[in-house]
Amino acid sequence: MHPTEIIGHMIYRISNAPVLTWPYPHLIVDEIFPAPFYEKLVSILETVRIETPDAEIPDTVYPKRHAFPIGPQEGETPPEAIDSPTDAVFALLTDPTLLQCLIGRFSKQITHRFGGEIPRARPNISYVHDESDYALGPHTDTARKLLSTLIYLAPDDRFPEAGTSIYVPGSGAPVGLSNNHYDRKTFVRVATVPYRPNQFFCFVPVENSFHGVETIGKDVLRRVILHNLYAA
Repeated sequence: MHPTEIIGHMIYRISNAPVLTWPYPHLIVDEIFPAPFYEKLVSILETVRIETPDAEIPDTVYPKRHAFPIGPQEGETPPEAIDSPTDAVFALLTDPTLLQCLIGRFSKQITHRFGGEIPRARPNISYVHDESDYALGPHTDTARKLLSTLIYLAPDDRFPEAGTSIYVPGSGAPVGLSNNHYDRKTFVRVATVPYRPNQFFCFVPVENSFHGVETIGKDVLRRVILHNLYAA
């Protein structure tokens, strides 16, 4: 498929999905990619961990998570030419029209957070493997983020519980933008975005945008693209 067709499909899906408002604004989009491209994308990323083990981004706090960069990371210059399949994926996911559409769905919340303006966005994209026993405590995300986006690369629908969960703070729980991860005992899980093939979850970090991952079960490998936009 031509990139313009893929981007057009994504914009159509994002533009027509309702922004869910409670407990904080978020988008859930099924079939974010056209099916033929999704299958190709999965096959491309299947080779990343095998071919680029030295590129892994270590996670000392969560050793069950293995992340591999797609495109330039913070402080690096984007490539002038597309030299690899992952460069092509980065170029697709950072298409200006696509980013404008995505930011536009949350423009009210972003302008409120950043003093009436929308800052220039800096993308950061990683391909992530979360292994059995991985878990992520409720947190809201850093104030530097404009948007947090996850694209699930599940092989099938067997493990919906491995998706990202949405939490509401209970009495005495902290509130505020932070990368601090908290004990689930002081939170109530109100939803889990099912871990399904080609599923898209996006939200703007706000003071109560608590999300996390319940403990992943045995023999489950959670494959996700993390597509974050930071204020440049």
